[in-house]
Amino acid sequence: MKKGAYLVVLMLAVVVVGATGCGLFVNRYDRELKRFLPNVSGFTWKYSGFSGYDHEMSLRSIEARRGLTKYHIAGTVGDPSGGEAVRDRSLTITYIINDGVWTQEKQEESMMDSEFDRLELLRGPIVEGTTWSQEQVDQEGRRRVLDSLIEDIRLEPRRVVVVVYRERGTPYFERREFTEGVGVTLFEKLWMSPLGNFEIGYTLFQGF
Repeated sequence: MKKGAYLVVLMLAVVVVGATGCGLFVNRYDRELKRFLPNVSGFTWKYSGFSGYDHEMSLRSIEARRGLTKYHIAGTVGDPSGGEAVRDRSLTITYIINDGVWTQEKQEESMMDSEFDRLELLRGPIVEGTTWSQEQVDQEGRRRVLDSLIEDIRLEPRRVVVVVYRERGTPYFERREFTEGVGVTLFEKLWMSPLGNFEIGYTLFQGF
């Protein structure tokens, strides 16, 4: 190889390595996923739901580094018992967007939410019919497989994406609606008990 050609190849290699380190080569779906979340800290969500349930949470900070974006969220679950409940009502959620996947990681004791503390909420491409499977560990330490589907996309006037997550081999499911610029605006799941199965969940009633 001639000296000039060698220098060109070397320079290109340096540019590629540098761009990768700076997070310039980001998955093409990450930008679209970010459109479904607020882009400034301080945003607050207030939810209400089944049997007097409610919780409030705020976006504390957004951390972007090497192509990975984290949304740090903290909040509190309401107490319909009037002070008789003894469970911790605080909640911490981290939304992670990386490699075309939006993942939720949470810490809580009282939140009416997923049976999984880690869950892939949404994947690109964000089009009706997109499917993916994920194996996650529930809060009792059991490994379970969920088949996920972008079931519907609506415009009202912001884009709303509906995703259903169904566990293989059981009736258990979760359903979420994501609204552009806001995040999760509806959550439902099947509550399974010896007395019977029924749907519970919550919806956003204020986001600002």
